[in-house]
Amino acid sequence: MGPFEFISNGGRGETISRRVKIAYATFYEVIIINKGECFMENGRIAIPSMGTGGLDGQRSGHFGHCDVFTLVDVEAGEIKSITTLPNDGHVQGGCMVPVNFLAGHNVNALIVGGIGMRPLEGFRQVGIEVFHDETRPQIRPVVEDLIAGKLPQIANNQVCGGGGGAMP
Repeated sequence: MGPFEFISNGGRGETISRRVKIAYATFYEVIIINKGECFMENGRIAIPSMGTGGLDGQRSGHFGHCDVFTLVDVEAGEIKSITTLPNDGHVQGGCMVPVNFLAGHNVNALIVGGIGMRPLEGFRQVGIEVFHDETRPQIRPVVEDLIAGKLPQIANNQVCGGGGGAMP
């Protein structure tokens, strides 16, 4: 098999051979890419959530309007811990507030149902990878899919113009 590329929280990548043990990766080296497939080995995932959040909770339709962020810590490809953080709120034009808030909590990946271009660019600038699923309201299946490499990164043509709401 070909080389793996580690994308770190800082956005820099380095290519290593498959023979190098994953143990050399730091906690914040998140995404391993091999022939276009991404899966999470280690890191922290944020999911905009409704109500009290948690792994068995419901996702919010737009990251900036969620009640809480569910944080999922992943180690060696396994879910190790779940915590929640209350959303500090989202004001029109204040899209960098949640970006900086999540970056300050060492988030490496974000799963959204919807996001605007300004915050998407902000997440990219701070090294947080943004993944997209607009159909499933449950948190657990999208987290499991991200860890397994089955969740796509959001494309520029999938961003919304703002707003939000509940997942379908």
